[in-house]
Amino acid sequence: LGIEIIGQNQQLISEDGAFMGATIDRNHHTEALTQIHKTMKDVVLPKIRSLGWYGVGGIDVLVDQDDKYYFIDSNFRMTASLAYVMQTRNGEIKKPVVGFTGYFTGDAQKFRNNVLARAQKNSGAQILEMLAITKRGGSYWFNAALLYDQTQSLPDNARDLLKLGVQSEVLSNLAAKPAESVL
Repeated sequence: LGIEIIGQNQQLISEDGAFMGATIDRNHHTEALTQIHKTMKDVVLPKIRSLGWYGVGGIDVLVDQDDKYYFIDSNFRMTASLAYVMQTRNGEIKKPVVGFTGYFTGDAQKFRNNVLARAQKNSGAQILEMLAITKRGGSYWFNAALLYDQTQSLPDNARDLLKLGVQSEVLSNLAAKPAESVL
């Protein structure tokens, strides 16, 4: 089987460097990304394959202000963003997304009406893609992605979800930023 790059994401990290989520935009291309893909296909992935690895995985790459890149962390497993990368790749998600984790405290009806309604496909108002939901105590915890057309809409969409009772550090950070400096 051939080696294939499925896609990429840009991590969102906290001030202290902790992973919080990721943006995935299949239309985002830079010269640095083109060079990273070439190095991955020509050097890194063939070496990994020669060591016996077959399967999905992620490799974290830092890119500095001069577009110099550094391969820093190999994750030879399913990663937090892989499902959204795969859905984007397969055309199931057509818009750019910001992946995040969050929770909602309240009853099932309020969760359905306030949060899940934003994830209904073909509703014209879908701004969420949800992968996993777990009920713990009186809260619903979930892995979701905020869909957007323009980055300028992210703060308003994040504020709307927060007003509905969704709790998320990523959404709080997006809501607090001016629209022109979101990502």
